[in-house]
Amino acid sequence: TLARLILGLERPSAGSVRVLGQDVASASRHDLRELRRQMQVVYQSPFESLNPRMTVERIVAEPLESYRVGDRRERTRRVRELLDTVHLPGDYAKRWPTELSGGQRQRVAIARALALRPTLLVLDEPVSALDATIQSQILELLQQVQTEFGVSYFLVTHDLSIVADTADHVAVMRKGRIVEQGPTESVLLHPTDEYTRALLSV
Repeated sequence: TLARLILGLERPSAGSVRVLGQDVASASRHDLRELRRQMQVVYQSPFESLNPRMTVERIVAEPLESYRVGDRRERTRRVRELLDTVHLPGDYAKRWPTELSGGQRQRVAIARALALRPTLLVLDEPVSALDATIQSQILELLQQVQTEFGVSYFLVTHDLSIVADTADHVAVMRKGRIVEQGPTESVLLHPTDEYTRALLSV
């Protein structure tokens, strides 16, 4: 729900959600569209988030087409650059999602999310549908992408080991409310809320 609020897909019942200095809920349709250009999302399941009727090239280029970025030749070149960024061979552009493994599909999803050079990536349990080895590879890729592109992540996860490895700041939520937040090391090593302590003891 919090991710949907950030993306402007839901409206808050109270309070406000500000992203990049703008109140998402009160933004006009035009302003929200421009804001969404700066916010992209990587979904939990790589098996459901990619259109099986589109090639990898069309999937990655879709945001560029939607915002009319570049001509066809420039978009094709950009797709190849993005595939290289996520460590997939250029000839994968002609493949279909059904020809790819789960980890490869999630790499395609990350490439698509980076197409418009966003400021913020919303990551909704991005590795929970993958096995442990592939999880590690995707998390390493996300760290490389963050270093290369300077993008911020809003990561939703139930896996505290992922939080410990990737997050600078953490907010612990229970029943829709933040019960504790702060620098990751502080929260995980010195939790003050009973619910946080219970999570860490599992």
